[in-house]
Amino acid sequence: MDFLKTQPMVDPGEIAAIGYCFGGGVVLNMARQGIDLKGVASFHGNLAAVKPAQHGAVKAKLLVLHGGDDKFTTAEQVDEFKREMKDAGADFQFITYPGAKHGFTNRMPTHTPRNSIFRLDITQRRTGNHGKNSKSFSA
Repeated sequence: MDFLKTQPMVDPGEIAAIGYCFGGGVVLNMARQGIDLKGVASFHGNLAAVKPAQHGAVKAKLLVLHGGDDKFTTAEQVDEFKREMKDAGADFQFITYPGAKHGFTNRMPTHTPRNSIFRLDITQRRTGNHGKNSKSFSA
């Protein structure tokens, strides 16, 4: 982060992080640890905490986009994440797309096509476009 902040094209107060799947979990854990980010967006990311957030530690605004039928994440994990963020006093939005499976932003199936991937174009038709949510997210 220190190196990034020194770059001439970077506004140090406007740094955000996004991640998909494993990367979504990484950026959420960065936020949990109080890394100086303005915003974090996680797309079908792992919700498990490496180290749970302490009250007041999360500086970034969080946007979590989750598939309602994601088999990699249990309902209990979703509930625990939301509870953790509330207890930490985090500013977060958690949006669940009913019927969407893990990897719903991926246009090309990377797992079993009928079982693991809910294609982005189908998700957009059913949910009204996840891009609208990520574009309206203002950190």
